[in-house]
Amino acid sequence: MHGPFEQVALFRSERLDAAPLAYVEQCFAEKFPVSSVNQRMRRQDLSETRKRPSGS
Repeated sequence: MHGPFEQVALFRSERLDAAPLAYVEQCFAEKFPVSSVNQRMRRQDLSETRKRPSGS
């Protein structure tokens, strides 16, 4: 026997379609490209490393 929350979650999951979910994932990936953020951070780290004096 399922509780009311489980029944609602099951009902909602049955109505979900894969196409809209894929679209949302694609839009998120286009707006927030993680790899480019990582590349920028790496470049920033390299520039900070070069600016430090050799004694520290």
